[in-house]
Formats: sequence, structure tokens, C-alpha cells
Amino acid sequence: MLVAMDLEGSVHNVAVCDGGPEGVDAPGWPIRASILRLHSWLAAPVSGDRWSVLIGEVKELAARGVIDLGSTMVVMLGVVGRGDACRLAEALGARAVCIPRHRYVISPRGIVAAGGFRDYSRRLSRPEPVDLHVMREAFVGMMDQAADDVQAVRLEQDDSILDRYAEVSEAEGQGAVMVPVESLSDADWLMSRIQRVVEERWGRRPADDAVEIVSLHLRCAIELPGMFPARLPPTDERIERALIRWVERDPVSDPVSQTADRVYDRSRLLAGDRGRGPVRIVEPDVVVDIGSQWRWQVTEYGHLACRRDRA
Repeated sequence: MLVAMDLEGSVHNVAVCDGGPEGVDAPGWPIRASILRLHSWLAAPVSGDRWSVLIGEVKELAARGVIDLGSTMVVMLGVVGRGDACRLAEALGARAVCIPRHRYVISPRGIVAAGGFRDYSRRLSRPEPVDLHVMREAFVGMMDQAADDVQAVRLEQDDSILDRYAEVSEAEGQGAVMVPVESLSDADWLMSRIQRVVEERWGRRPADDAVEIVSLHLRCAIELPGMFPARLPPTDERIERALIRWVERDPVSDPVSQTADRVYDRSRLLAGDRGRGPVRIVEPDVVVDIGSQWRWQVTEYGHLACRRDRA
């Protein structure tokens, strides 16, 4: 089982997935993976420990028995969080991490290969009961703006995927949850969907008249169709080809330092290249830090798979 994390933009998503029929080293596996449970929340401003909310959300899933972190692989789909993926896994108690070769985002409809995205939102002046007319009007305005923005970069609307979310609270309660809004054609269906998500998160089913909408959000992902990467050439066992920097450390004076003594260019790694941390692997937008407790390997289709030693 996999826990896929998408921390791009204002709506963060964690998806519990089955990994697809052939596991994480099949071509295009993220797209083929089935989402078993989706957990969404509104990103908070970064302050203090930037990952505390994410860790709390994932540990909540574990506490409810949805996942067993000790036997689950953490998959960091986007750019945000890639550099800290191994540290996050340690904080969660997970022992396996996968950083895909390409960038993906989580949609309520599945995992999508994406080259970029835009966020749109509308915060209501005050929380209001669920009203399809109000919600339609707000989403239409945001979708029109998204269409203009997609066309402004010389793309067609078919190149994008639009996902709608509602931030929902209880009139007499505290806190809020993010609910995917797949349909606005049936008020009863939408209310049932909201109640189910709230019950999954808070363990209780709210009454219809206790549910209020706080804000509405639209996510526009620019899809990259056919993102099924070819196999990488097999390793020639000369990993120095990808070496950017190597610092010799004294194992006596510096026995447990997490400072990376080797830095590799990911674009020059081949299938089967492997090693131990501490090491840094450089991508175009981020540097992946792998600590001394981790072993890493490049898979056949170019994903970076890391496993942590048992204590």
C-alpha cells in the first residue's frame, strides 16, 4: 500500500493507493494506481515546523486504522516536499519512500501527470448553508478565469483538469474540512458527500442544517498526457558519471554527521544505480536529502526508491 502526497498550492492532498497491479516500477504507475481514500485540507501559512500539519493528518489516518505506516511506502508526487521526503518518512515511522521520475498531482479522480497548476479561491463573507446556486455561481467565475489563463499560455482547455473543493464547517463546531465537489447537480447527493467526509474526519455525522460553507476552491492542473516514461539504460556500475561533488569525511572525528559527502545529478543516474546516505541528489527544482539510515536505488523506470534500515 502507498501513501501518495501532493503538497502543491493551497489544497493539499494525501491519497491512500493500492499502487497499481505491477507496483511502483511499472510504466506510468501513478496514473494506474487506484485511490482507496482521499484526505484533503487547506494549506496553512508556513510557520514553525512546516510539516506539522501533514504529519498530523497522516498520523490521524494511521490512528483510524486506514494505513499501517510501518509497512507503507510514502510517495512524494510533486516538487514541494521532495527534498524532505526521507525526513518526513522518519517522522511518520515509515521505512520506504518513492520519489517518481516525473511530477504528478492528486485529483479526486485519480493521480495525474502535471506540468503545472493554478489555484483559485473565493472566501465567503460569512459561512453560509449549502446552496447550489451560490456554489455554481462562484465556481463558474473561477472556471472562466482558469479557461482564460490556460488559453493565455497557448493551451487548450482539454489540456487541463479542474477540481472543485469546498471548505466545510459545522455551525456549532470548530475546525473545517475540505470536501471534493465532483457534482453540483443534486443537493441531496452533495450533502451526503459532505456528511460522509465529515464523518470520516471527525467520527460523527452532522445534521443537514449544521453544515456551512466557508470557502470554495478550484484547482487547475495542466495535464501532461501520455506520461509513461521509457526504461532507463541499465547501470554500467560507474556511478561517478553522475557525481557533482565528493567531500572526504573522517569517520573518527565525524562518525554520525548527516552532511552529504556525495552529491549526484539525478538526470545522469541509470537504472540500478544505488548507494547509502548521507547523500544529496540534485533535480532541476529541488535537492533530495537522503540521510545516513537510508539505502537508495534508481528503479527500471527512473523512480528513486529509498528504504530505511531497521533499528
